[in-house]
Amino acid sequence: MKTYTSVYQNIFKNLPLKILLIGLFLVLTSFSIKNTFFTDTNDPTEKVYLHLDKSFYSSEETIWFKVYLVDGSTNQPKTLSKIVHVDLVDPNNKIVNTRSIKIDKGGGAGEFRLSFKLHSGSYFIRAYTNYMQNFDDQYYFRKKIYIQSLSTDEIYSEEIANEGMNGRPDMQFFPEGGNLVNSIPGRIGFKVLGSNGKGIDVNGRIIDENGNEIQKFATTKFGLGRFNFITEKKNKYRAHIKYANKDYFYELPQALDNGITMQVEDLADHYQIIIQSSLAGGVNNLLLLGQQKGKVIGRAKITGSEKGSTINIPKSIFKQGIVQFTLIDNNKKPWCERLVFVDIDADQPQVNITFSKENYQKRELVEMELSLDQKTQNTPQLNMSVAITDMQVVSPDDFGLNIESYLLLTSDLRGEIENPSYYFKTSDHKRKELLDILMMTQGWRRFENNKLPDNQKDQFVIEKGIYLSGSVKNTSDHENISSKATLLLKNKGHSFSDTILTTDQGHFFMGPYNIIDSTTFTIQVLNINNKKGKKYKKNRRDYYIEFDKFKSPKVTFQSAISNDLNKDYDVSYMEKSKMVYPENSHLNDSDNTNKLDEIILKPVTVKKVDTYEFKKEKMGVKHRGASQLISSDQLENAAEGNLIAILESRIPGLSIKGDFITLRGNTTVYQSSYPKEPEKPLFLLDNVATSFEAVSNLWVNSIDFVEVLTGSRAAIYGSRASHGVIAIYTKSATGANRISAVEEANKPEIHEQNEILQFVHPGYYKAREFYEPIYKTDRSDYSTPDYRTTIYWSPDIKFNAQGKAKILFHTADISTTYRVDVQGITVEGIPVVSEALMDVR
Repeated sequence: MKTYTSVYQNIFKNLPLKILLIGLFLVLTSFSIKNTFFTDTNDPTEKVYLHLDKSFYSSEETIWFKVYLVDGSTNQPKTLSKIVHVDLVDPNNKIVNTRSIKIDKGGGAGEFRLSFKLHSGSYFIRAYTNYMQNFDDQYYFRKKIYIQSLSTDEIYSEEIANEGMNGRPDMQFFPEGGNLVNSIPGRIGFKVLGSNGKGIDVNGRIIDENGNEIQKFATTKFGLGRFNFITEKKNKYRAHIKYANKDYFYELPQALDNGITMQVEDLADHYQIIIQSSLAGGVNNLLLLGQQKGKVIGRAKITGSEKGSTINIPKSIFKQGIVQFTLIDNNKKPWCERLVFVDIDADQPQVNITFSKENYQKRELVEMELSLDQKTQNTPQLNMSVAITDMQVVSPDDFGLNIESYLLLTSDLRGEIENPSYYFKTSDHKRKELLDILMMTQGWRRFENNKLPDNQKDQFVIEKGIYLSGSVKNTSDHENISSKATLLLKNKGHSFSDTILTTDQGHFFMGPYNIIDSTTFTIQVLNINNKKGKKYKKNRRDYYIEFDKFKSPKVTFQSAISNDLNKDYDVSYMEKSKMVYPENSHLNDSDNTNKLDEIILKPVTVKKVDTYEFKKEKMGVKHRGASQLISSDQLENAAEGNLIAILESRIPGLSIKGDFITLRGNTTVYQSSYPKEPEKPLFLLDNVATSFEAVSNLWVNSIDFVEVLTGSRAAIYGSRASHGVIAIYTKSATGANRISAVEEANKPEIHEQNEILQFVHPGYYKAREFYEPIYKTDRSDYSTPDYRTTIYWSPDIKFNAQGKAKILFHTADISTTYRVDVQGITVEGIPVVSEALMDVR
C-alpha cells in the first residue's frame, strides 16, 4: 500500500475551492487519535448473522438456523462472547421462544419447533449477544419470516403495522453530510415508504412557502432518491407528491444560517469530497478522517481561509465495504459525516456446486459435491452451512438477506433494507447509484450541537460461558443481606467446585462455566461476615439464596405485516403442510390420545408416542388422571414469563396473594414457611416433593406439562395432599426435548437448611439433528406421501484435504426444482455465498 507524505500539494489560489489532489489522503500507519474520538459509539463491536433454511413455515414445522458470530469491525470469527441469544418474536412484539447457543470457532446451531396453535402472520427472528445490549438494538440481527397456522385461519391484526400511517406515505429527508446550509449548494437524499413498510415510487416537486415550484424530483428504486438543492434565508420549503390520486406535502429540514457542508462524488477510481463553509474561518484547519472496519485509514488537513476545498481520495487504499468520512475542526468538534460503499470487483472466494446427474426422479438418492476454489481451499476452518428447499412451495427471495449482504451492508446501517442482496447480485445499471443513495439515507449521520456521542459504560458483560448470579437474602424482609457471604458451588459428582465471596450487598457472580449438558449443582452459604469481619450470628434459617434469570431485552422493532401476505407463498404450501411430514409428527399435545411421535417414510416404521400418561408411567408416577392439565403448548404460548402467574391464569379457582395460594375458594393450598406452618401443600417436581420457592423459580420453557389434582384424585398421596397437588414435569425428566430452557432456573429438592440450594442447569442448548428419510431402492410402493419443503439442512459442512465435501439426500414426492443455498465465512472475515438449482421429475 502506498503511503503519501504530504497533504498540501497543487493548491490553486485562483479557484473558489481549494483542490487537494490525493495521493493527498494520508494512509495512516501511526495515527494517534483514538478511534472512538470520531466513531459513532452505537456501532457494534460484535455482529450476529443467522442462516435460516427458508423464510416461510407452517405451524408444526421446524425453523433450522446456523449462528455466525463475528467481530463487528473485521467480520472475523474472533469474539470474546461465547453465547448468542436467539428469540422468535410474534407480530405483537412478544417473544414466543428463545435459545442460548454456544459459539465454537465463530459458529453454533439450533432450531425452533413451531407450536400447532401459533396464529398466521409475520414473525421475526432476533439474535444478539449479551454484550450487544450495551448498544443500540438496531444492530441486533433481525429477519422476517412468515408462519401459516394449520389450526386456525386467524391472521394477526395489521393495525400495529399500519398505526399512524392512515395510507399516507412516510417520506423522510437526509441532507448529505448532516445539515443544509443557506446559500450553499446541497444535496438531499430521501426515502418514501408505503403503509406496508416497503418503498414506493413517486414523482414530486419542491415548492417554496409561496407555492412556487423550485424543482422536480423522482425516486430511483425502492422508494429511494436524491436531488440537489440550494436554500435561501427566510424561506421555507416543502415537497409535494401525488400518490393514489391524493396530494401529500412534507416539510424539508430547516437549513442553518452558518455551517459546513460535505458532498461526496463516487467517481471511477476515487472519491471526490467537496467541502464548503460559511463560517468566518472558512475551511481552515478542518481535518477529514476516514475509517473502515474500525480502523483509521487516512486523514487530510486543510489550511487557508478559503470557503471551500475539494479532496480526491483513491479507492485503492480501501477494501470492499463501508467507509466512514468524518469532518472535524481544530477543536475536535465534528461537523459532517458521510458513509460510502467501496464496491470493488474483487476475486471473492467461491464454492462450486455440482451434481452427479442433470435430473433426478422422485425419492431418488442425490449425490451433490461442494468444492472450494483455490483461494478458498487454502483457507483453514471455513465455517459453512447449507439448506436445500423446494422452490415450488417456498419461493426464494432472489434479493433477500444473506451473509454477504448482512455483514457488508445491512449490519452497519439503521432500519430495514429492502432487497439487500440486490446491491451485490443484480446487473442493473442503477445498482451503484442506488447503493450510494442508500449510504446517504439509511447511512445518514448528523451531530447535534457539534457533539460526539458520549461513551457509555458497559452494563452488560461479555458472556464467555455460562454464568450464575444472584443474591443472598434475609428471610424476614426478603432484602439482600448487608454483609459478605462465602458461597460454595459444586456438582453432584464432586468433580467440580468453586468458592466465591459476595459483595457487601449480598450479590454474587460466578463463572464462566462450560456446561455442555444438564448438570446438577449444589450451592451453599458457608458463612456470612458482618462489615467488621465477624461471622453472621443469626440462625442459618434466616437467609436464603435467590438466582437471577436471563431477561431478554425489550422488543422495540415493529414487524411490518404486508397486506399481500398471501402473495408471498404458493397457496399449495398450506395444503401440503397439513400432510404427514417426517419432521412434523408432533400433533396437538393437549389431547391425551395416542399420537405418532415419528413417521419414517417407506419402509415404514411407526414409533408409539410418549403421551403424558405414558411419560408418567415411565417415571413411576402414582396417579393417572388429573383434575387439570396445562400442556406444553399452553406454557410455550403464554404471555407471562413467570410460572406462578401462568398457573394462576390457567387454573380456574387458583388465587395467589403474597405467600398464600388458594384453590377453589378458601381451601389453603400453601402458606409460606416463613414462619413455617404445620400444613403444607404438595408440590411435585418430576415426581419428587419440593417447595413453593423451588416452583416459583422454575424457567417456564424447561417445563413439559403441569397437572393439578384435587379431591379424590389427590387422595393417592395421603394426608400430604389434603389441600391439593400441583405436579410439574420438566422436559429433561420426560424426554420431551423439543424445546429446552435458555437458562433453567433452580430445580431444588426439599432441604431443611435454607443456605443450601440444589438445582439442575441444562447447559448450552443442544441442537436437534435434522431428520432425513431413507428409501430402499427395491421398494416402489410408498403409501405415505413425502411433501417436505426443507429437503436437506446441515449447519456444519466438513471439507476434506482436497477442499471437497459430498452431500447425500433423497428427493421427495413433488416434481419441482430444488434450490441449494450455501453460506459461510472465512477466517479472514470474507463472506461466501453460492447457489444452485436442480430438477426433480
